[in-house]
Amino acid sequence: RRPRDRHRYRNLSMNRPSLPELTLQDGDLFGAAMLIPAFASDLSTWTVTIHKHGLLTQTVLISQPPTFEGHIATLRQHVPAKQLENLKRIVHDDFMLTFSDFPSIAMTDQQTTRLVVRMHGKTNVIDAYGAHAIAMLGTDADRKKAEKYCRLWDAIVDLAPFTPYTD
Repeated sequence: RRPRDRHRYRNLSMNRPSLPELTLQDGDLFGAAMLIPAFASDLSTWTVTIHKHGLLTQTVLISQPPTFEGHIATLRQHVPAKQLENLKRIVHDDFMLTFSDFPSIAMTDQQTTRLVVRMHGKTNVIDAYGAHAIAMLGTDADRKKAEKYCRLWDAIVDLAPFTPYTD
């Protein structure tokens, strides 16, 4: 039975689109995903993949005010070779292929994100909750680890064409 207050429950549709899992295809070197946004009015989630030849593909489940209806958009652009080399350098400098066990923080309303790196026949998947908060507020060891994650995360996000709505 449907509730009488349709407007209150209209965003709880079972037919709402969902974002596909972040997976790297042949030739993809990097992936990033906004799995759960931080406490914000823009609840969009997205995935980004970057191919070895520079094709960046971003798939976004747009969920913005006032309706939060959820539409999927796919955006593509080319990443220049210099920026692609910069991402590779970050991976090598910060040992992202052997990065493991992201530190935790006792804080709510932080982003849950994922980075995927594939180079030299190795793939590493790193999930993080509150990466930027840990980079600022964590213990020395946790802060250093979070800073490495954030360095690659920020470099990829800076290349992505979708810009979340800000209050």
